[in-house]
Amino acid sequence: MKPLPIVIIFILSLTVVSAQNLYQQDSLELELDIQGSLILTAQSSSADVKQASAQLWLFPQDSFRQKTISLDTDGEVQKNSLLFYWKNPEFGRKEYGYTAKIKTFNEKNKVTKKITYPLPDIQGYEQYTLPTGKIDSDNPEIIAKARELAEGEEDLFKLVFNLASWISENVNYDLNELTTNTAQKASWVLENREGVCDEMTSLFVAMARSLGIPARFVSGISYTENQEVLQALGKNWAGHGWAEVYFPEIGWVSFDIAFDEFGYVDVTHIKLREGLDPDDPATTFEWLANDVDLTSQELNEEVKILNQGQFVPETIQLEMDILAQDVDFGSYNLIKGIVKNEENSYAATTLRLGVPEEIEVINENKKQLLLYPKEVRELSWIVKVPEGLEKNYQYEFPLILYSEKNITVRDSFSVKEGNQFLSREEVEALSVSDGEKSYSQYIDINCDYQREQQPGKENKFICKIKNEGEIGLEGLSYCLGKECETISLKAGEEKIRETLIVEDKPGWHYFIVHVENSEVEKKESFSFIVVDSANLSLKLLLPEEVQFGEEVPMTIVLKKTSFIPPRDIVIRLEGLGIVQTIEMEELSTEQEFKVTFPGENIGFKNTIIASATWRSDSIEQKIEKKNSFAGKGNELSQKMKMMLNSILNLLR
Repeated sequence: MKPLPIVIIFILSLTVVSAQNLYQQDSLELELDIQGSLILTAQSSSADVKQASAQLWLFPQDSFRQKTISLDTDGEVQKNSLLFYWKNPEFGRKEYGYTAKIKTFNEKNKVTKKITYPLPDIQGYEQYTLPTGKIDSDNPEIIAKARELAEGEEDLFKLVFNLASWISENVNYDLNELTTNTAQKASWVLENREGVCDEMTSLFVAMARSLGIPARFVSGISYTENQEVLQALGKNWAGHGWAEVYFPEIGWVSFDIAFDEFGYVDVTHIKLREGLDPDDPATTFEWLANDVDLTSQELNEEVKILNQGQFVPETIQLEMDILAQDVDFGSYNLIKGIVKNEENSYAATTLRLGVPEEIEVINENKKQLLLYPKEVRELSWIVKVPEGLEKNYQYEFPLILYSEKNITVRDSFSVKEGNQFLSREEVEALSVSDGEKSYSQYIDINCDYQREQQPGKENKFICKIKNEGEIGLEGLSYCLGKECETISLKAGEEKIRETLIVEDKPGWHYFIVHVENSEVEKKESFSFIVVDSANLSLKLLLPEEVQFGEEVPMTIVLKKTSFIPPRDIVIRLEGLGIVQTIEMEELSTEQEFKVTFPGENIGFKNTIIASATWRSDSIEQKIEKKNSFAGKGNELSQKMKMMLNSILNLLR
């Protein structure tokens, strides 16, 4: 008799947002339809209207990332608006609006070099540093927080990134009546830590202006799959607000705080207006009349995708590295994300780790990262496997690392009892902090050592470190395990170091090689296993007494007592003239078997022998246990048979 095989369970309850791949198109051809209306109402019998007008300020303007292909409207095109005019109109509803075909481009103003802060000259842009109604950049709390985030920073892009990242992490996107019906002041957002796109943008613009950095508010429309927005509006395209920051020698650079797009906006953004304050009206009305009231209706905005452009490869590349592909229940694991900026300009990205609901991500999941031109950085997530899963199964947990543009990489790790167990302390020692230092892709670390060793035996690690870059690396702290020294590596230079490791405890161990200076950091781990002799314990559980003729229930419990699992196991049960065997390929977790013997062979005293044999280092091992139970007979015939069985059992 053999136990049931282990069943592999794939847990795929994992959802990552998608945007129909729109973000990776080089362009989109869109149809934008904006319609509004006003109502002229007489307030007396002598009321009359000589003229009325509506000036619509939400009007697409051509730029390097947006072009109007066609425009269908009854309005008069002016510099930044459409004017609708009615002479001697009748009372009632007047409609206005336009339908435009627009082509948006996946372009941005690239910051290719360091722009020094404070800015030396902002002549002509002073108005974008002043407070306005909702952007109260002169508020003391806003000034204090902005100065705190800017302290010691001389790089304008890094400073502005710090402002945007702090707001994204600390202001909760919340669609409630306070934030959707009326835009709140920036100081209110800082105090209450909530808002929608307008509020988050207002606080960002206010912080930038408080530091003397020109910034403006942009109104438009964009695509979203945010569930709150979809439930509230019932559509993917919705009115949206973001910011632009002025960079000398470069121009206006976009920052969308709600979408975590820092230094750019994606191709789904349609820009309709730029201004000083979010309260700048979308439409202004004038009328020359006597005893007439004018009321306006809310604008209705619709967008259709007419054509998509060509696929554009993402310039920020992602890789995922999992520390341990196989772990035990309750173990921690380390997930690394290696991020490469392939552009010759600054780039920012927001990364999240998608995990099944059973997996716990320790600390913050969302990580925002600024990359300098051609820079490579490493981020890490610590995850924990639950302990309460069914131990007789093996689980496969998928992972997805994805950015704000839905650029994804996928991998998985498995969980099974008997695999290596990693504590939180071990995993934290192997992680690189998400700080300012770059991940050095030019440092190659390779170690030669024994992957398997006996307890107490020496394991020699011969490690090579090579600078494969074109620039020398000075003042490197080079640590092999706990042994550290300071070295320098010229371009192309390789150095070899040796160290001995002795481990007594059976199980998985990690040897860490850590290289670091003030600018770069790299940490590699090399795993090895300390093996012992396979061993197990055996228990035989019997009832104290069994009635003659009834089945005899038995329980056999096997438990692994070594790190190495016993293999090729044969369990033998012998007694009452009967022999039963159970075979197992491997014992990785405690196993319990229920067996019954027929009750016709029961004597007054009965002994059962349970034994287990297995292989360990090609040597057969054996363990044996005995246990007894009493037989009980109520009738004379049963007692006579039991007496005979007792004699036979002695002779067997």
